[in-house]
Amino acid sequence: MSHLAESPTTVRDRVTAAGVPAAAAFGTWLLFVLIAIPVRHHFGAHALSARTQVLPLGLGVLLVLAAAALVVRRPISPLVAGILLGAMAGWVSFSILAILAGTQFPAGGMYGDCGRTVAAAQRFRLSWGSGDQFISGHPSWYPPLWFWLWGRSAALVGKDAWQIGAVFQGTGLGLIVLATGFAWRLVLKWPRALAATAATTAILFGPFHFDPCKGHEISATMLVVPAVLFAHLVVVDVLLGRQRRLAAAGAGVLLGICLLLYQIVVIFPLVGLLVLWVVSAVRAKRLASFGIHVACAAAAGFVAVSWYVIPLIPVQLHNKYPRGHDLLMVYYGFSHLPGLFTGSITITLTAVVAAVLVAVFVRTPLGQGVATVAVACVLIQGIALLNIVKGGEDFYSYRTYYILIVLAATSIVLFTDPLLLPARAQAVLAVRRFAIRRAVVALGVGLMLFAVDQAWAGWHAPITPLEALAKDYPKTAASSQAARAYITPLPNCGKVRGLPASIHTAPCFPAARIQDCINKTYGKGALPILVAYDERLAGFYGDYYYLGNDGGAGGPYDALAQHTAYLTKLSQATDAADLLAMSRHTPFGPIEGYVLSVQRNGDYRWVAQIYHGKNVVNFAPGLFDDPAWAVCRSGPAIVLLDRSARPAHA
Repeated sequence: MSHLAESPTTVRDRVTAAGVPAAAAFGTWLLFVLIAIPVRHHFGAHALSARTQVLPLGLGVLLVLAAAALVVRRPISPLVAGILLGAMAGWVSFSILAILAGTQFPAGGMYGDCGRTVAAAQRFRLSWGSGDQFISGHPSWYPPLWFWLWGRSAALVGKDAWQIGAVFQGTGLGLIVLATGFAWRLVLKWPRALAATAATTAILFGPFHFDPCKGHEISATMLVVPAVLFAHLVVVDVLLGRQRRLAAAGAGVLLGICLLLYQIVVIFPLVGLLVLWVVSAVRAKRLASFGIHVACAAAAGFVAVSWYVIPLIPVQLHNKYPRGHDLLMVYYGFSHLPGLFTGSITITLTAVVAAVLVAVFVRTPLGQGVATVAVACVLIQGIALLNIVKGGEDFYSYRTYYILIVLAATSIVLFTDPLLLPARAQAVLAVRRFAIRRAVVALGVGLMLFAVDQAWAGWHAPITPLEALAKDYPKTAASSQAARAYITPLPNCGKVRGLPASIHTAPCFPAARIQDCINKTYGKGALPILVAYDERLAGFYGDYYYLGNDGGAGGPYDALAQHTAYLTKLSQATDAADLLAMSRHTPFGPIEGYVLSVQRNGDYRWVAQIYHGKNVVNFAPGLFDDPAWAVCRSGPAIVLLDRSARPAHA
């Protein structure tokens, strides 16, 4: 018998077993999304009221209770499991769409990492191929699939990425829950696949409070565990003498998709599993067959990721400026984990104990795979700490706790199989089946209600006037990602529909007027390379930047330190002619314009956020006293554009 999820004997049975529950899941999810459309229209103008923000919580409670009533008296059939999976995914989509009913912006608005995700999506709104959100001519160093889907969706409906941010975020995260259920179905039967998906969704969206604006990270984290376990079970079948080349290719594509979403969470578990697979293949004397199947998986996976990886190869080969060490973030990874757990040390130690118990007591291929992944993640954390002590990189090892959290959440689902228990225990369970079912359902209801409450608490915007007074809202609600989606000003400095007149927006960056100046100088659709003190021009319009404004968010090829050093050198130019010449001929390509903040003393300022404070570069106004610069003034911003530049156009 295969170690993969059960395989019906006839083609019709296979189609029915896989297609009907999957279709039911998708149809149920789609129903929730269609219901959310009139909800957004009707409640959008009053989105920060209690009735709008609490609506997802009430719906979630009702769904949990309805699901409990449905499954308490009878086993879960594949069709029912599909419907419940669709309802869970539908609730995720409905909740985000309702909570953001009064704004176009996604959770997080246009600030920090969330704003950079919008800029990445806008780059793909303007181009089909891989492209960096800031640096002209560079491919995307960040895994691009989530942003590509977002940007191409915006292009399909004729809007910019920020204008569909809330809708894409809501529908996209719901679809990822569906995809996670389908991925688990490759490993487990439908009822357990549903339970594993529920556990993963509950822990990540609930007490872990995963940031909704990091949809790419959420997606990869949810998909990677079933993906690597599926690959592991394929290898187990191969080592037992079965031919699984098509399944191996499918596993390669699935892992490739995870890599295109967030590559870090794929690399860590694969390191441990590859060691296990090679050792097992040698011991089973099936190294040749194993190699053929790995080649199938690798070829299929490479085809999936080639449009991302191939453009990066020449950039990597010619990169003269390696990225600086990211030492601070490892402290976060080991000592601070929000939500249910006090720190990822707790997760790490729990995973070590669980891996040992699983390896000793659960003698199944699935148990072997889970234990190997957990041990690999823990070892990588240990190696990274040792390397940091030596003064080196942390290998982004703090991301391993994403995987460990999913393993911890799903382990009870994976290893509470009655068939793993002694015969006497199985007999007792058979006699007390209904009582045990009621107890399990009661426990599940409690945990899911807790998860629903925690997810809603992390998602919803502070309610006016119950949770935040209007006059204090921009300050007191600034830590809420949903609130940021409401207080973010539009490009023309206006308000989104759901922000009451009594609440002010965050300080405005006059993006629309700056872009008008750019269009008048270079023509409509111009995308000049700018030195700008705010990154929102890239998010709203797709303008290129000479360098980003956050030292912790740049890619490995952006040479931020070197760009910043040259910018400081520019500010020390001897006169206007010197600055103009140096701007046109920098070591990293031309600067075609500046968008700087005018200070009280008259200086023009560029500023960037770094770990230890800010980088500030001030320019004397006289340095731009040359007719070659087209000058526009808009509020606190002054725009200086090189008239002779020939920027790219969208």
